[in-house]
Amino acid sequence: MRVLLETCRELAEDQLAGVTPILMPHLHKIYIGEEQYNLRTRSRAVEIFTTIVQTVEYFSVKMDYRKLLTPQLPQFVRDLAKGLAIPMGPRSDISLRKQIFKALGSVVQVFPKLVRELFADIMPPLWQVLTSSAETYVRDVVNGDGEESAAVDSDGDSITIDTLIYSVFEFTGSLVQHESFHSLLMAHLPGFMFYSLYYMQMATEEIEGWTQNVNMYIEDEDEETLSYSVRLGAKDLLLQIFDPGFDTHLTKNAPRALWQSIEKLYQQLTKPDQPPDPNRWKYFEVLAAVLTTHSPDLMQFQDLAQRVIHLLGLMKSAFTLGSCPDFLIGRIMEFQSSVCQFLEDDVLAEALQQAVVAIGQRERPILQVHGCKAVSQYCSTLRNLKRTALFAPVLAPLTGALLTMVEGSGTYVLQLALETLVLVLALSPDTTVAYREKICEVSMKLFLTYSHDHVLVDTVKDMVGLMAENPACVDVLHRQAMPTLMQVLSSNVQPMLLAMALDILSPIVRHTTPPLSDLLMKQCCQVALIVMNTDDDAIMQNGGECLRAFVSAAGTQLVEWPPAEEKKALDMIVLATCQLLHPSRSENSAMFVGRLVCILAIKLRDQLTSKLNDILRAVLSKLQQVQKDINVQSLISIFARLVEFHLVDVMAFLDGVCGPHGKSALNFVLARWCASQNHFFSNYEKTVCVLGLCHLLRHGLNTGDKRLQEIMVPGDEIYGADEGIRTRSKSKTAPRQVTIVPVIVKIFKLLLTEMNYQFELASRTSNKTFGLLGSKSSGAEGGENGDEEWEDVDGEEEEDDDEVGVGKLDSLLDGLYGLDDSDLPRDPDLMQDTVMQVDLPIFLADFILDVSKQPVLPALVTHLNSVEKATLETIMNSGERLQSLRQSRGLYQQSAAAAE
Repeated sequence: MRVLLETCRELAEDQLAGVTPILMPHLHKIYIGEEQYNLRTRSRAVEIFTTIVQTVEYFSVKMDYRKLLTPQLPQFVRDLAKGLAIPMGPRSDISLRKQIFKALGSVVQVFPKLVRELFADIMPPLWQVLTSSAETYVRDVVNGDGEESAAVDSDGDSITIDTLIYSVFEFTGSLVQHESFHSLLMAHLPGFMFYSLYYMQMATEEIEGWTQNVNMYIEDEDEETLSYSVRLGAKDLLLQIFDPGFDTHLTKNAPRALWQSIEKLYQQLTKPDQPPDPNRWKYFEVLAAVLTTHSPDLMQFQDLAQRVIHLLGLMKSAFTLGSCPDFLIGRIMEFQSSVCQFLEDDVLAEALQQAVVAIGQRERPILQVHGCKAVSQYCSTLRNLKRTALFAPVLAPLTGALLTMVEGSGTYVLQLALETLVLVLALSPDTTVAYREKICEVSMKLFLTYSHDHVLVDTVKDMVGLMAENPACVDVLHRQAMPTLMQVLSSNVQPMLLAMALDILSPIVRHTTPPLSDLLMKQCCQVALIVMNTDDDAIMQNGGECLRAFVSAAGTQLVEWPPAEEKKALDMIVLATCQLLHPSRSENSAMFVGRLVCILAIKLRDQLTSKLNDILRAVLSKLQQVQKDINVQSLISIFARLVEFHLVDVMAFLDGVCGPHGKSALNFVLARWCASQNHFFSNYEKTVCVLGLCHLLRHGLNTGDKRLQEIMVPGDEIYGADEGIRTRSKSKTAPRQVTIVPVIVKIFKLLLTEMNYQFELASRTSNKTFGLLGSKSSGAEGGENGDEEWEDVDGEEEEDDDEVGVGKLDSLLDGLYGLDDSDLPRDPDLMQDTVMQVDLPIFLADFILDVSKQPVLPALVTHLNSVEKATLETIMNSGERLQSLRQSRGLYQQSAAAAE
């Protein structure tokens, strides 16, 4: 059975149809054969069943393989549900029940309807496990000595009560993830909440391990941890219930259900005349931890907010520093920081002082950890509320305590302390200046010691960036940091250390006031040489970004330096850029090169003209090699940006060069661009490419350029009326048929698709449930819809609007102004680029409206699919509305000027 399990884990897609129908009946027979097979064998049969179901789910993303399970599955699942009701003994044990819950959880992902039918049979034994195991779990695991030897199966997996409880939480979480179960779970919500709190207590073994290794504590308590425990299983279940992606009665009632459970547990803990219990503090730690995580969910209700603050006061009064374990004191400290926006200034001032004291207690690392987390929360929240003046009395001791904490700490503690320090320094440039010598010293020491740790070095880079942005700190960086970085750049060091040095040098260069010193300009040439003579992806990427920082900071200074040499810094940068684009380099070398060329085109537009052909040849060669969307996006953005500044030169060059398939390079580039445009995702590159398409379309329509008129590219896929599921073999024997359209038409279709996406994005941002033109997906150019649900949910189907009414259209247009800037680039170069000043949806709507007024429109419309036609019609009918929006915000002139 063990060999069979390993075999099933390695099943390939083409083996499913031959293996599954044969295995399923035998697995079922073994499971129900209580007299013939022992518990271990039956448990293994269920595990193999789970593996097959998960494999079917995995491969069904491409093709529906569920039919392979259906003959045997319904009865098998019913027997699994019945097995949960069998009492522990010779017919059932922890291992078998655990495997049954895992199996049912996997079935939920494939056949949720089947599990819903058995919901009433599954819940009683599930509740029996939660309720009857509680006392045993607390006694033996939470408060036990942890020295009892755990039973293990033949794979070495534990067969203990905590593994069974974890499987219950995992299965319940799989139900919560399916909205169709929410109505069934409503009646059980308070119970799940209460037992989640009950089982979330720290186990003695965990406390001992965390006390000895605080780094493990940080790792295990992180929401993204890969660790496994009942505590984490209970936490995950609560997080799934509060998932903001759901909007059901279950999620709406979750805050009040959670508060009822918290109140119930607190009342039980504070009953008078209770016998002394040295472990009672663990329950209060759970309350503080849950309130920390879910305070945003609770505080949105005024009555709950008042009760939460009241409970905070009670817990602060009952538990003070030195009166109980640091785990509880730290949790209460963090709990207070999570609701700090509701606290008065005097309370916050006292809380900040307590956090500083906690961070300063080096012999009590658990307190330090929670002190850092609390301070991080205070920094983020109070900065948004513009109440950072409260930090003034503690900034100096807090910074000193964090710098001390950084020295000698383990990796996770160090990372936490550094992240907190960066947040604190961002509050006060004066504090950064006061500690600039020490900060620079620590930064370089950490850089040399932890160059292998990308996350930690990124935080060091953020700290160096804060100093570089502060004019009073630049001299210290040049005096203390540059010698270290220069030594690394000029030495034969490990590639990772060299890559990190380039990464840290970038913010120093970027924030140095021009003209750059000869010392820095020498490093520019050194960086270019490093890029030209390496084959390491990280060095090439970071080196290219560092060169971009030099172009941004030095500008025209690169054209004349060094004065006595014939080869200037700009020549070196262009050579390095072409080397990044060389076909012999890996595809990833081109990941960020697009932005380097764009900043060259912006900063040195005139000086770049003589070198334009070399860059275009290199880009063209690299474009033939790359396959990943992110790299195609980077390269196409170069052509798109150069089209803006040098349209005539770029068109002439591409038309005069032969492409890879015998046609012109212009044909190749535009075909690749059109095929990839809908796969672009970065806000900046996507905007650059959309504007580039607008320039090309305007040029083609206004001039009748024959070079564009003669290029034909794939348009829409052709679907047969009776076409069913397409397998891979079917795709090989009968490839998709597509229409062939002029590139001018294709560009117009792409702009309409982008406009449709912008409207849908606006509707989602405005919390609207309708989509533009009744389209359920943004499927590009009328392609196939996304994967449909594998099951029809009982009840009425969602309404589907066939048209967008005037009121809805107005809401959508208004929503275009409500889009958040979470995807806007934080890069200084990109933020200053005129491209990012363009209000893309309004500019695009204007542009499409202008095209719709041209005589060529009827010819364009004949090639549009139904979604594109409806999008065009909506834009044409909204002309007056768009004009009023433009005038009210003055966007048209701004957008047009930036785009032109």
